Amino acid sequence: MTIKGLKYKKEAGSWYSALPLGNGRTGAMVFGGAGEEHIALNLDTLWSGDGRYKGRKVEPATWNNVRQFIKDGNYSSAEKCVREKVLCDWTECFLPAGNIKISFDGISSDITDYTRFLSLNEALHTVSFNVAGSGKTFCRESFISLKKNVLLMKLSAAEDGKALPFSFSLDITSPLQSQYEKCLENEISITGRAPVYAAPAYVYCEEPVCYRRDGGLCFALGLKLLQKGGGVRKENNRLTVSCPGECWFIFSGNTNFHSGETYKKSVWQEIYEAEKTGYSRLKNEHTAAYKVLFDRVDFSLGAEKSADTVPPAERYCVNNAAFSINVPDTLELLENAGTDKNALCELMFHYARYLIISSSMEGSECANLQGIWNKDIRAPWSSNYTVNINTQMNYWFVESVNLPECHFPLFDLMDRVKTGGERTAAEMYNSGGWVSHHNIDIWGHSTPVGLNSDNEHACSYAMWQMSSAWLCRHLWEHFLHTQDLEFLRERAWPLMEGAAVFYLDNLVEIDGKSGLLPSTSPENLFVAEDGNRHSLTFFSTMETSILKDFFSFYAEAAQLLNLIPDSRLQDALGRLPELKINEDGALAEWYFPYREADKHHRHVSHLYGLYPAGLTGSDKDLLEACKVSLNRRGDEGTGWSIAWKACLWARIKDGNRAFRLLKRQLELTREQRIMVKGGGTYPNLFCAHPPFQIDGNFGFAAAVVEMLVQSHQNRLEILPALPDEWSNGEVKGLILRGGYTAGFKWKNGRVIRLNVVSLNKNAVDIVFNGQVQTVDFSRNRSWTFSEI
Repeated sequence: MTIKGLKYKKEAGSWYSALPLGNGRTGAMVFGGAGEEHIALNLDTLWSGDGRYKGRKVEPATWNNVRQFIKDGNYSSAEKCVREKVLCDWTECFLPAGNIKISFDGISSDITDYTRFLSLNEALHTVSFNVAGSGKTFCRESFISLKKNVLLMKLSAAEDGKALPFSFSLDITSPLQSQYEKCLENEISITGRAPVYAAPAYVYCEEPVCYRRDGGLCFALGLKLLQKGGGVRKENNRLTVSCPGECWFIFSGNTNFHSGETYKKSVWQEIYEAEKTGYSRLKNEHTAAYKVLFDRVDFSLGAEKSADTVPPAERYCVNNAAFSINVPDTLELLENAGTDKNALCELMFHYARYLIISSSMEGSECANLQGIWNKDIRAPWSSNYTVNINTQMNYWFVESVNLPECHFPLFDLMDRVKTGGERTAAEMYNSGGWVSHHNIDIWGHSTPVGLNSDNEHACSYAMWQMSSAWLCRHLWEHFLHTQDLEFLRERAWPLMEGAAVFYLDNLVEIDGKSGLLPSTSPENLFVAEDGNRHSLTFFSTMETSILKDFFSFYAEAAQLLNLIPDSRLQDALGRLPELKINEDGALAEWYFPYREADKHHRHVSHLYGLYPAGLTGSDKDLLEACKVSLNRRGDEGTGWSIAWKACLWARIKDGNRAFRLLKRQLELTREQRIMVKGGGTYPNLFCAHPPFQIDGNFGFAAAVVEMLVQSHQNRLEILPALPDEWSNGEVKGLILRGGYTAGFKWKNGRVIRLNVVSLNKNAVDIVFNGQVQTVDFSRNRSWTFSEI
């Protein structure tokens, strides 16, 4: 496997240039400053709040009134009623944990040969530079272990190949209410408490961040510095270190969210166990565990590189040992608008795999809007789980790139949401089952947000009850890729069944058709007959599509498991409205032919049936209507919006249009203001909403997969949406629906080698090079085609 990584010749000037490390439980942004190192820290369970239920009792009469208002076309009254009597308090916020600062003595700005590198092959961050004219070389290496919950950094210096003594000071601070604890001279210990409430950044209130002595999560941070010889002195909880040439430190953190009263003890247990294990062994164990995951898949574009096409090697130093690395400068790739985007596209695909491993592993919380990396107490959109597209997009690609382990934190969150969602269904809707709306947090928030919002159109995002069904699609995708019937029965079925009960309890019939009332198309507005903009109606296309999709795979799961689904299911499926096409040829977004208030809106919710669901299938009229809709929306948008459109064009099999969108996303940006359009990529390759949202990174990888292979209805399509600029390439290890593993190589747009391995003894149609070949795996689980 070739060397993959992000390389820079300059220190990080901001958080958006710093590089991420993580293991799902702990996250860090490493700045790599020569004279001043900065590491920003996050813990996956460090959120505001105390777990209180935020719902309210809604009387059936309220829903009756809302529904009648909508039937009468009195949308304003319906929305006013929902804002006043239904919407609830906001979710809680994912918080920053702290900052490690290291100040080095005697290192001026006059340095040479500076390089910082994030290795995607090994999940290691390294910094190397020389002090001009002195022969002195300084190196740092850091990682967050996948085997233990610790961050480690080794620091070293050499002069003419021999260990060079150096000195520095080190401290940890937290932006949250905290205090230092008594500990050894070479240790720093902090304990603190998270706020019991943190309002979203876009909500004005007199006390946006509230602390309470007996409320909020407790947290602990610990650090220990280790070296042979030298000296350490602690003053005002700051370590002053005289290092003989090499030293290292261990950091760990935890909260009482899962660990209860042992949260402080667990931090120091992790640190002392890591000290006993030793740096070299910890590094070897970490890289071995990481490579088991990362090396499952490989992807490259372009012809095989000959020696004269490889970038010139640069000397690179880690722990006083020099080696060469043939990786182009990442910022130069971004800044050069005319460069070949294929190399950057490759890098973004592998970076997405690195980021999901780093932010979502078994035993951790799932990746939120910013993965596991956030610097703000009142983060953009609270850095929560926005489940009307964003959280789902985080996980679209994980099964395809053979990282099913990374999917399980989402399933764990769903279990937590189900508990509160059952109460929400009962108290707010007078129904059974469970439901969640458009925002979720670590506590399992399930109610519609927007309480006291000054946004008259708050219903456009808040009054949306479909996330529980959409999240269930991820359970189904896991089964489709793994063929794990035990998972389907034990883990997926209870969640699916409970969600189905809620929707079946809440279907409303109008003119022989059934759907939800009220209904929205997330965050978009329609123009009613009175010329005013509104959000609440009934039978929006997205909600109809989700219900068609969900009820269908719920029924199929029941059949596979020999279980009996809800008796109302088949009748409900038959009464769902058909998808409609407007007079202009576009797929209708609403049941009635409303005009959208913003035809270029970032959400393309009404195309859910095309991607991710695949409901449109081979229906040429619907596919053409989807194209018209996409062209109307245009190619602009936020980072995640651009990624979703790329996935949609790939599903339509227009690879050139999909790649055009990906190239649009690869444009360099430094915009940090909260905006609803823009997109682009920051210097550290984080995708911009703006500001940073990680869904754009993960959606990018999902689009690449969709361009390379599609698998539906027992049919595998190889290179279904290949862009002209991807004429040559190779991919290995992709997992396809039905339990297939595929790897293939192509030249001049033609597959020249293809291998497919099946988990099952069945037959499947494989489409490649303009032909359809039926392959029977009943005798041999592996099949190969080759023109080489």
